[in-house]
Amino acid sequence: MAAVAAEFAQTGGHYLDDGREAYTVPNDASLAEHPHGVKEWALDPADAERLWEVSREHVENAAR
Repeated sequence: MAAVAAEFAQTGGHYLDDGREAYTVPNDASLAEHPHGVKEWALDPADAERLWEVSREHVENAAR
């Protein structure tokens, strides 16, 4: 869905649930009460960048 949906063509970092974008909930929210939510921490751009870098390093090291 995210790979082909026109509404996501120019952006990244979307969390989808059942074909729809998940809504953001506070970090202390219960996901049992918000089963279609994504916690704020999961959308942190700095963490996303760090995860990308660590993943890239692992792939490069595995290729050696």
